[in-house]
Amino acid sequence: MLGDPQRARQALTRAECIASALPDQPSSGSPWAFPAERLAIFRLSVLLRTGDPDGALAAAAAADQGWASGDPLIPGTWAQIRIGAAIANLLKDELDGAAEQVTPMLAMAPEYRIATVTGWLADLDEHLAHPRFTRDPRAHALRQQIRDFTSAALPPTARMAG
Repeated sequence: MLGDPQRARQALTRAECIASALPDQPSSGSPWAFPAERLAIFRLSVLLRTGDPDGALAAAAAADQGWASGDPLIPGTWAQIRIGAAIANLLKDELDGAAEQVTPMLAMAPEYRIATVTGWLADLDEHLAHPRFTRDPRAHALRQQIRDFTSAALPPTARMAG
C-alpha cells in the first residue's frame, strides 16, 4: 500500500478486525507469537508512513500498557516500539521527546541489536538528518549514539554461531 495512505489505513483496519475476531492466545515469548505489542509495531509503522504521528504514539502507548499489565517483554519488539515512538516525536518536531523514547533502548546488549532494530534506527537517523535538526547539538549527539549502537551490534555470523 506504499504511496496510498487511504488504502494502507483500510488494510490496517481490516487486519485489526481479523485479529480481534481470533481467540485470545496466552502470551508467550515465542518469536512466532503475535501479541498485541507486536501488532502495535505494524500499526505504528503504517501510521508513521501515512503521516499520523499521534496515532503512532497511541500505538506505542498501547504496547507499553500491555507490558505494564504483565505481557512478556521481547527486547526486539520493545526496541522497535521505542524507535517508532521517537520517530513520531520527530514528526511533531519534539526532539526531546524522541530522545526520551529511544535513549533507554540504546543500552541494549549487542546480541539484541538485530537487523530489524538497526533498520528502524537507520530510519530514525534519516529523520534526524533533516535540515530542521542538523544544527541542533542534541540531534547530533543522538545520531552519534545511533552510530555507536549500530557499530557495536553483533555481525550476523556471530549471532548464528551463538
